Amino acid sequence: MQKQWALVFCALHHNCTSLERSYP
Repeated sequence: MQKQWALVFCALHHNCTSLERSYP
C-alpha cells in the first residue's frame, strides 16, 4: 500500500511529478 502513501504525500506536498518518478 505504498502507492496510497505516495498519493497522500503528493497531495500534501503538491509534488506529484517527483513522486511519479519515484512511484511510476
